[in-house]
Amino acid sequence: MSHTVTLTDIFPHNRFMYTLIAFILIFLASHFLNISHVSAQGAPLINAIKIKGNIIIEDDTIYSKITSNVGKPFSNESVQNDIKNLYRIGHFDDVRVEIEPFEGGIKLVYIFDEKPTIASIDINKFNTSLKGFNLYPDIIKVPDSV
Repeated sequence: MSHTVTLTDIFPHNRFMYTLIAFILIFLASHFLNISHVSAQGAPLINAIKIKGNIIIEDDTIYSKITSNVGKPFSNESVQNDIKNLYRIGHFDDVRVEIEPFEGGIKLVYIFDEKPTIASIDINKFNTSLKGFNLYPDIIKVPDSV
């Protein structure tokens, strides 16, 4: 005569344990359904990289500083290095990365807040209050500067 062992036999009258086991099973099932492309190391694959918020700094400049690559496994260390490299450009007040599920893997979205830039300075408006001072010799234009 065979006897089937159930969870109630192992954990009698323990509602907490049933809830915990159910939660773990649901979490694992939802995790593997949302991110089906996983690398051999267990990290999800990067299926897309997008940048948002840059106005002055060109996309190519930003992409040249990003070491994370489409088709490669996600690496927290690599994304942290990307953020450091992007800050080193010197034109961003904030750089952040959002991770979104995307086509069985993930999408990295790099979001930028650029530092304000000075469009122009009208020195002629100050000439009346600065009589006797010659400001022009002290102004030097640096080639290829923003």
